[in-house]
Amino acid sequence: MKFFDYLYYKVCKAYSTTQDSSPEGAALAVNSAIQSFSVFIFFMVLAIIKKNKAIFNLTIAMVTIVFFIVFNYIRYIYKENNNYEIMKKKWLNESNSNTKGLLIVLYIFLTTSIFFGLAVYLGTKKW
Repeated sequence: MKFFDYLYYKVCKAYSTTQDSSPEGAALAVNSAIQSFSVFIFFMVLAIIKKNKAIFNLTIAMVTIVFFIVFNYIRYIYKENNNYEIMKKKWLNESNSNTKGLLIVLYIFLTTSIFFGLAVYLGTKKW
């Protein structure tokens, strides 16, 4: 969970420098999408191994997305003990901030690329 807390913090920090009225909402959306993509990748790999595209379907996708949006909303916005301001104080004087930030960007890029790559691959299969 600490990794996704840090991901939320870094995305929120990046969006807080823009004119966006809700950096917390943007960070929640990015965090939920990346978490959902990770679960989707698991189901897609399982579908490839079993050669059955029906393993990953719309119902699983919708339940996963709604679950992570609600979970992250409660975790980061609804509850006061884990919001952006608290994380900001926690990681204000962090060491290796640039390295950690690069790892976050790399994780987002790889997860998104693998997700879309597997989606295209599964879309072309005629099992």
